[in-house]
Amino acid sequence: MNATTLRRGASSVAPFGADDRDGTCLILGPPDDALGAAVIEALRAMDCDVRQLPHPFASPHHCSWSFDSTGGVHELLLEGERLTAAHVRGVLVRGQPMIDPDGWEEKDLGYAYAELHAAVLGWMHGLSCPVVNRYPSWTWFRRGPRLSDWYPSLRAAGVPFQDALLTSDVGAARAFSNVVVLNPMTAEAAWLMATDGDWRTLSQYVARTPAHLTRPHGPPRFATVVGDIVFWSAAPEDADALEAALVRFARDTGLALVEVAFADVDGGLRAVGVDAFPTLDHQPSSNHAGIAAAVALLLTGEPAATPAGRLP
Repeated sequence: MNATTLRRGASSVAPFGADDRDGTCLILGPPDDALGAAVIEALRAMDCDVRQLPHPFASPHHCSWSFDSTGGVHELLLEGERLTAAHVRGVLVRGQPMIDPDGWEEKDLGYAYAELHAAVLGWMHGLSCPVVNRYPSWTWFRRGPRLSDWYPSLRAAGVPFQDALLTSDVGAARAFSNVVVLNPMTAEAAWLMATDGDWRTLSQYVARTPAHLTRPHGPPRFATVVGDIVFWSAAPEDADALEAALVRFARDTGLALVEVAFADVDGGLRAVGVDAFPTLDHQPSSNHAGIAAAVALLLTGEPAATPAGRLP
């Protein structure tokens, strides 16, 4: 198998109803997002109506969401054209909507953001069409979850991940490895601990709070999962078993589009990172069109097919 091979299994996104196949696909995200632009191109090649909305609820767009005892009705007004939920064929979420901070007081801006994101999450979860991804709130509000946040889901799906140690005992840390990486549980940071000075610093650190430690690894390779298809930046020898586990992970977490980084560490190829908001940056250009086409198929509910030039 090479890096451009497509793998198929059970899809993690339910197909859209046959009577709604002529609806509009919405791309929520900035216009400079390369993956969003590629998906738009793929959808237009399929003769699908597609709209890009950097912010679905801000002028010139508007929303209305009404509720009664029988249910709820929500619709968007896109530059004067009314679009009800029944006419939304699929939604690709590529980023969180932003608010121009000009003219806002800090405390009011924070409140407005909370209201906005709650509305977007409620809208996404209220749609019956495919949404890629229909993010859970803990992922939406914490854009950079640590690998440790994914441990239960990775283990349940059978995806091997690198060993880790959470300890306040510097002796246990030394027994774990003579060279460690300090990965705080609540921050986007990592520090290599290798020298005597580093270990003195770590001793002071663990005297106050437990340290989350892993072993260092070399350059990673990346697997982008799109529903039941896995794209590799460089496919490993044991790709088949890993791909089956990756598809389970994507299905179990509800992330139809997710990237998992792997590296040789702890005696094998292990997951060292998960990105719930993947880009095309880690994939070779030869995979870009295939990834975009696979996402487009999820949005439209079309049967899975191997794009031209791909191996089955």
